[in-house]
Amino acid sequence: MSEITNNEEIKEVTKLIKYTTPTGEKTLKVVSTPYPYLQSADKVVLKISVSEGDAKSTDIEDLKNNTGVIEYYEDDELKASFENYTCGSDGLIYGYDSGMYSVSLLRKDATKAAVEKNTSDIEYIAIMNGIELEG
Repeated sequence: MSEITNNEEIKEVTKLIKYTTPTGEKTLKVVSTPYPYLQSADKVVLKISVSEGDAKSTDIEDLKNNTGVIEYYEDDELKASFENYTCGSDGLIYGYDSGMYSVSLLRKDATKAAVEKNTSDIEYIAIMNGIELEG
């Protein structure tokens, strides 16, 4: 996307998302500003558009491995952060049409995210205190 300044020069704005996978931090150039929307009464989805020239389908598929916050940058300036888009392969839907990938990432339900965090905290406390948990 371009921005017109007072001198009517066209300046290209670089738009990126950064996210983390088990193999490290990843960066993906996006075409438009990512935005969340309510898909149904209980599903929030993050919509992302990526040009075929900036990514391969394997790069898009790697979003299912996201383990943390997705950060959106314009010209290296953080503009937005999106949390809990960590649903794995069940939470990634993407399509391809005319050189453009349309990506939808499902946000993890807040209750499920809280339960997972509490479970993780309990396991950590148990390990630190030498307590073996069942199951």
